[in-house]
Amino acid sequence: MPDPQLTAVILAGGASRRMGRDKASLELDGVSLLERTAAAARAAGASRVVVAGPAPAAPAPALDGARFVREDPSLSGPVAALEAALAAVDTDWVLLVPCDLARPEEACRALVGGTRGPHGVVAVDATGHRQHLTALLETAAVRAGARPGTTRVRERLAGLDLAERPEPAGAPGLWEDMDTPDDVARVRAGRGGAVSGDREDESGPRGERETPRTPPRDNEIPGLRAWMAAVVAELGLPGEVIVPGPLLDTARDVATHVVRPGAPMSTYLIGVALGLQLAEAGAASPADSTPRDGTPAGADRPDAGRPDTERRVRELAARVQDLALRYGEAPGGDR
Repeated sequence: MPDPQLTAVILAGGASRRMGRDKASLELDGVSLLERTAAAARAAGASRVVVAGPAPAAPAPALDGARFVREDPSLSGPVAALEAALAAVDTDWVLLVPCDLARPEEACRALVGGTRGPHGVVAVDATGHRQHLTALLETAAVRAGARPGTTRVRERLAGLDLAERPEPAGAPGLWEDMDTPDDVARVRAGRGGAVSGDREDESGPRGERETPRTPPRDNEIPGLRAWMAAVVAELGLPGEVIVPGPLLDTARDVATHVVRPGAPMSTYLIGVALGLQLAEAGAASPADSTPRDGTPAGADRPDAGRPDTERRVRELAARVQDLALRYGEAPGGDR
């Protein structure tokens, strides 16, 4: 049943360099990738469709009523495409998907169904990466997090509190896309989920090339939570500072792409930056430093400020991760 508060935003304006042709118009079983994605989004409940990309030359039933927008300038990247699409959205929620998902109907259903975080849901692939352009997002939160000059979707969405939707055990490759002719051939042969691991280039619909990794989630590392709780107690810190996921990811990227000893130093510097930010915020709002109930500032209360702390940690960690990836690719980087 259509949800009047859900708009699908389909990213279909990339250069498609690795495919060698426009992906949106490429056909599977006589249906273009753009059409099948739009149909999948509608089947999952989207009442409206906004396409960030060129309109097809011939009309298609699945695209009836769809609105087409373009980033300015053309091919300026997925963040610009997202901003252009958001300007055409007037619903509470956005189903954000690229036009080249191998299994769009299953992917859209998986995002729309199930538990949502305060600001939505983001897909997490088999390597543990968030696929930021495959997500269900609260429109107001995305707009509020606008960052002029940002070109990476990961950084653009870093402040959102999103639930993660991993690939189901029985559906490997659910979030995979099609970047090359070989990927398309595998999907045509019914072997979805075996598509290439490399993501499309920066101007493509995926928009975020991510180096495969398998980050250990904190709840999968025996004893980590207990150890962190012990450290927090020893140092007299509030409980909301325990935000291990982003820091583990950052440490791994720094160790892999820069130098191993840089991992603990980078997480230390994130902590310093967080402390300075929180101190500055406290100085700007001195009236909020001591709660009315008399509890000391920073005490481990249920409402002690975890959402803001976690948001800041995720934003800082995303910046350092991006720096590590750029640094590792730079000529002459200190390896």
